Amino acid sequence: MTRIAGLLPPAHAQTASIPIGLRAHPVTVIADAFAHLWSALVGELHQRKAMRELHALDTRMLADIGLRPGDVETAARYGRYGLGSLFPRI
Repeated sequence: MTRIAGLLPPAHAQTASIPIGLRAHPVTVIADAFAHLWSALVGELHQRKAMRELHALDTRMLADIGLRPGDVETAARYGRYGLGSLFPRI
């Protein structure tokens, strides 16, 4: 074991170049990960709610706001013009 351990870099080698005061505490890293996950989940729930509300509209009402039934998911996720917002539909 000592022979192999001598070949491996020390466990702190990756963080050795980061000053101790700037290293994130492991609890902070885990809390940040959960906060990011929670934020993503809440965002997804908001998008799904918007999709349900748009799907509740009939074709004529969707046309009044410039959408087609096939555009509902893209509009809810990325905005009215979707991924092609550089070239909006006229």
